[in-house]
Amino acid sequence: MKRLISIILLLSTVALYAHNPKYQQKATSKPISVIKDNGFYIGLGVGYFDLQNSTINEKLSSSIATAIVGYDLNSYLSIEARYNQGITHLHYKGTTSKILNSAYSNLAIYAKAGYPIKHLKPYILIGYGVNKISNLNGSDRVELSKQYGVGVSYKLNDNISLFADYIRVYNKKGFDGRAVKDNLKAKLITIGATYNF
Repeated sequence: MKRLISIILLLSTVALYAHNPKYQQKATSKPISVIKDNGFYIGLGVGYFDLQNSTINEKLSSSIATAIVGYDLNSYLSIEARYNQGITHLHYKGTTSKILNSAYSNLAIYAKAGYPIKHLKPYILIGYGVNKISNLNGSDRVELSKQYGVGVSYKLNDNISLFADYIRVYNKKGFDGRAVKDNLKAKLITIGATYNF
């Protein structure tokens, strides 16, 4: 009889446990999704290119479009390749102001280090790339250079982020035979969006 009572009590306890809504909720709730901290992403942006000759106070500028391919190694470090192409002819401003039949482009690869703070992620870019100004006084001008910049991104959801950044793409004397003794500085300012896979 005692054995029967013990079995009944055990079965009653199991039945009560199984039908308790508190434990049913735990059993049927979906697992918490894990935030991805690596993977490929692509991006598009628009912005502004500016090359200044501070020695003689001249400037070349144009609007640009940007394409991005990158890979997040983890939450803090990425490798990123960018291609920037002028979408307007270069505007020259110096002793005169005129539109040149010339365009700017840049291809570069960067190490991108950032620190996520909730939805925001400030970051720095350090890399190397090739700058090209096509058809400048009848010749294409090409220069390799170290490139560095800062930016910030804002995560809209798991896949889409907005970003804005500033990159110094050139900081030397001369540009492939042009203004060889002059101090030249070039920058890109870009805003856009990225999509994480």
